[in-house]
Amino acid sequence: MGKRLVKSPKLYLRDSGLVHALLGLRTLEDLLAHPVVGRSYEGFVVENLLRVLPEGGRGLLLPHPGRGGGGPGPPSARGGGSGPWR
Repeated sequence: MGKRLVKSPKLYLRDSGLVHALLGLRTLEDLLAHPVVGRSYEGFVVENLLRVLPEGGRGLLLPHPGRGGGGPGPPSARGGGSGPWR
């Protein structure tokens, strides 16, 4: 039997400055050399998108069907659709 890949939901910390301080990242060079750089940038982008979206992006995320309604799932598109997140 082969190995199974189990995906975990991503956790985005909204304050990238706090993350950098807790990790002791004081300079750009420190950040670029640390493995958290990609996730930090993703969190920064998500935070800025939530700032400019109407109502802070409420209603953009739906519960993930595999978790029984507990937590955010994939982004939903307004209107119909035939996928499981309709």
